[in-house]
Amino acid sequence: VQTTLLRHDLTTHAKQGSLEGILNTQIFMQAWAQLDETGDFRAHDFVSKIDPDAVFLPGRLRDDLAKVAPVSSSPNLYLVNCKISFGLFGAVEVFSRLALEKYIAGEERCKREL
Repeated sequence: VQTTLLRHDLTTHAKQGSLEGILNTQIFMQAWAQLDETGDFRAHDFVSKIDPDAVFLPGRLRDDLAKVAPVSSSPNLYLVNCKISFGLFGAVEVFSRLALEKYIAGEERCKREL
């Protein structure tokens, strides 16, 4: 397990009526940009975002990933961890290296069109 300290402001500024889950969007975009800058994630098959107050058992995640997405298959996926909206809510979020590369490549388009 390798951790990375984010070097960005982690405060959020809620607009009245906004969804709580969307408040973190800017923080995560900065985090993915930092990972892209350092390139460290490219040495790993998967990247996980874990909330600081979560209990994380990496062995269980490894076992589950081996069943769902063997590394030999070069998976392009993120694990849906809840059935709300687009499935990226919660204490644990997991992306394959290829999925994160695709996000990084299309981030500007997402900013423009979403």
